Formats: sequence, structure tokens, C-alpha cells
Amino acid sequence: MDQKYIIHCKSVVQLGDEIKKAVDNYWNREITDIKLKELLYAWAKTGKLFKGTDYNKTINKLCGKSRMSVVEKLLEGYQHKLL
Repeated sequence: MDQKYIIHCKSVVQLGDEIKKAVDNYWNREITDIKLKELLYAWAKTGKLFKGTDYNKTINKLCGKSRMSVVEKLLEGYQHKLL
């Protein structure tokens, strides 16, 4: 089943909901880790996933510790800001 996700979300809250949906679908084996990684990179490029050098606090609260550990593992090595 092909899942639909919004890449350019209107708000950080909507982005958090999309990340939750994607990680839950990953856990349910509805999407692969490669697809989830592609989605996370696309969301990271929108500028709403990060606040400075950390994840946005709203995203952290909405997604929770378990989901954020998956996000962090898949985004390992992602350079979100040129220093």
C-alpha cells in the first residue's frame, strides 16, 4: 500500500503529525527504512525539523522519545547547517 505524506507542512505541529505517521508505518512494516530516511531528509530540508542545531522542541514533544530515537538514527550524519 502506497502511503501519502505531506512534505511541505503548514506548521511544525502538522510536520510532527506526519513524522509520527511515518515512523508508525515503519514500525508496522508498511514502509521501508529507505523510504523513511528519504522522507526525513525531505522534511529536514524544509527548515521546520530543526531549531538551531537541535530538533524543534514541538517536534520532540509531539513525537516522543521512541520515535525521535528512530529519527535521530536515520538522520545520523545529516548536516543541516553549514558552519
